[in-house]
Amino acid sequence: MRSLQGIVARLTTIGFICALGLSFTNYSTRLQISDNRANHATEKLLSILHADVDVSIDPLGNNTYQISRNGVTSGHIFEISTTEGYNGEIRLWLAVDLAGTVLGTRVINHQETPGLGDKLDIEVSNWILGFNNQSLDSIIWAVKKDKGDFDQFTGATITPRAVVTAVKLGLIDYKNNRDNWMSSYER
Repeated sequence: MRSLQGIVARLTTIGFICALGLSFTNYSTRLQISDNRANHATEKLLSILHADVDVSIDPLGNNTYQISRNGVTSGHIFEISTTEGYNGEIRLWLAVDLAGTVLGTRVINHQETPGLGDKLDIEVSNWILGFNNQSLDSIIWAVKKDKGDFDQFTGATITPRAVVTAVKLGLIDYKNNRDNWMSSYER
């Protein structure tokens, strides 16, 4: 009986020491991890724009970023999403200039079927680049199966249809709210 109590006491002490070590490690690395995440996000956002050295991206909050060229606001990047994908939610970054033209878009997260719906991901296909330089009035915002200008994927129309609709709705939202949005973020 006494040895069982000793084992329990030792295990409890070891568990406490491990928890204390994990807490200390978490506390001491949290700022570095946060900085690394922010730097990674900025690199991803810059890759959407194929940015050169005169571009800066500043976080505005709520998954929204201001794009500046030589210190002058030239557009915004914001998160859009759709739950109309074949396998659920698809989250994207949408970069738009002040005139409402798409500068670029990238998928942040999706659960689409590998080999079919995952062609919306830039690492798999360049399909997502078809949004570049498009505005609400420049094309018909639908897949070709629906008499629009965007290709669908062979065997997977639901995914591209969902993304095309999400980008179009993002552009409409930007057009309708850009001025209010910009004034609310002025520093």
